[in-house]
Amino acid sequence: MLKEEKGRFCTFYSDEEKRDAVTERIESAPEDVLKALECILKGDSKLVDFLIRLDYETPPVDVRTFFSEDYFLGMVGRNLWPRWLDDVEEAVEGGYEEVVFTGAIGTGKSFAAACLMSYLIY
Repeated sequence: MLKEEKGRFCTFYSDEEKRDAVTERIESAPEDVLKALECILKGDSKLVDFLIRLDYETPPVDVRTFFSEDYFLGMVGRNLWPRWLDDVEEAVEGGYEEVVFTGAIGTGKSFAAACLMSYLIY
């Protein structure tokens, strides 16, 4: 389903499509994963914290920090136009499956996409 939101066109899954996808994944999940999911749904924050620690030695920084701090991509990221930074941040935090940048020649689409990919790889 295609909707316009905040001046952008976004593809959304219908509630039925979401329900079907979740049901399919739950039915095929191993038993220990289902037990962990049950704990998470009950609000067991210790389990959530433990799972996060398993994934990362240090938790990843947010998008704006990544593009402003010299330790990360700051030297390059400061050249990203503020509007593109907003769009990259929304792409990361908005839960999108796919993002398409559009605009005129020379507006920074490719640079914004390269910055986005840098953050996703990080």
